Amino acid sequence: MPHGRRIWTSLLWSSLNRGTPQIPLGLIKLELNMKKHFTLGLLILTSVSACNSLESQANYLEPLYSVNVKATEITFEVKSNGCTRADDFHIGIAPVNETNRLWIERLNMDRCRKMPRIIEITKGYDGSKVDIDRPIILENLLLVKPANRR
Repeated sequence: MPHGRRIWTSLLWSSLNRGTPQIPLGLIKLELNMKKHFTLGLLILTSVSACNSLESQANYLEPLYSVNVKATEITFEVKSNGCTRADDFHIGIAPVNETNRLWIERLNMDRCRKMPRIIEITKGYDGSKVDIDRPIILENLLLVKPANRR
């Protein structure tokens, strides 16, 4: 038991034995002050973690609904809320061992509020790094397109 609570408990117990309960005001202020600082600390911790989670969403591998790779461009389908553009994505491709690794990274979040829909985006990439004789491994998740959407 912390020292402050032990004093408060003993003072309260002795005052109850005398028949008139008396709570020292200094200890009440101390308890309220600790609660205020705890609440303030919890609020700051929550807001900092919320900011970190928003920042971490900025650059991530976008789930794709289809991919078509050509010599100098890639066409892929992603979910959009109305503001997604080709400039919001970075296409990375690199030879690794006996394969080509391909990833499509979202740089900017789509902050529009329209009804989500699947759109097709075509974006060029540097095809000089790709050995066409090697298979391509896609790093992004590949999702099944819902039947009722285009």
